[in-house]
Amino acid sequence: AIVFDTSRLSQQENSPLIIAKVRYGTEEQRTKWLQSGISKVAEVLCQTSIPEDKLAFVAFMCFEYLKVFALFTKHKGFEEEKEWRVVYMRDRDKDEVFDVMLSYFIGTRGIEPKLKLRIEQVPGVNLGVTLSRIVQRIILGPSLSSPLAHLAVFKMLDTFQSGITDRTIVSTIPFRPG
Repeated sequence: AIVFDTSRLSQQENSPLIIAKVRYGTEEQRTKWLQSGISKVAEVLCQTSIPEDKLAFVAFMCFEYLKVFALFTKHKGFEEEKEWRVVYMRDRDKDEVFDVMLSYFIGTRGIEPKLKLRIEQVPGVNLGVTLSRIVQRIILGPSLSSPLAHLAVFKMLDTFQSGITDRTIVSTIPFRPG
């Protein structure tokens, strides 16, 4: 796990990156949150006379709400993670600033697109952060807690990002395979 100091992150207006804290709830709670948001839109539509040619904009904003809701809510069972997410919204990247970082990932579902964000090297964008500034600590999970794995991670961090190894710890949670 990589623990970030979120107080050092700031959202830039019109950025294709959304930085936000994940909201946790049961399935029932998340359904109610979603219904509440949709009900508010329906209420506004009923109380105002929005011209027909502007309804497409309202529909677009509703879709954006659903998309962001899906990306930043998670089941309550994961609440201990206290997760924040940085989500790249390609449709907001009008200047294609992040195109050089678009790549791919091969996972269990096959090949998928992936943004490989190089925090300190965003052309034309000053994020104002460096990894060494925002990483609070790194916790090596149970499966990576062997002395050999620990040494390898330290070597990797020293090679790619100096100044973080002193903030790296080994989890004390016992490894339970399967």
